Amino acid sequence: ARLGTIFTTLAPARGEVALLYSISQCIGSQLRDMNDNYEAQGHTRGKLLQAYLAGKQLHIPFDPIVEEDIVDGTLAANHRAVILAGVNYLAPGVTAALEAYAAGGGAVLLTADSQAVIKGAVKLDVPASAAQYQKISDLWKTDQKESMRQRAAAFRAAGVNPPAA
Repeated sequence: ARLGTIFTTLAPARGEVALLYSISQCIGSQLRDMNDNYEAQGHTRGKLLQAYLAGKQLHIPFDPIVEEDIVDGTLAANHRAVILAGVNYLAPGVTAALEAYAAGGGAVLLTADSQAVIKGAVKLDVPASAAQYQKISDLWKTDQKESMRQRAAAFRAAGVNPPAA
């Protein structure tokens, strides 16, 4: 089958801000605790979700990237900033590429709980939280009616009318 021009000529829309999913963080955590299984101290996915949701609330699209995108120049070619949420470990080549990116004018933003050391990076005053992810995980394990009641109660506690069921 032949693809139409929309699939062959339309360039992907990229946001100015990237959000790093770090396999180094996952492996580094697993080396310290073999029961970690790519959760990276039980929080990497949760912290990424929280950072992503913050971008959604601010109407700033965050493009997910992986470490290979940093090393091969995709980050520098397509994004003005990258956020590292709760990242403590990075491969040396990734750190060097992020330092070069920052030296070239790119913004490397670390959440307050990140322990990675990157020359030229800006440490934010706000930690990435996995609490929202944990709440979603807990609700997912409940029965759906109870889950709806809990979510409605959380909306009301926040002073917001819950969506209609």
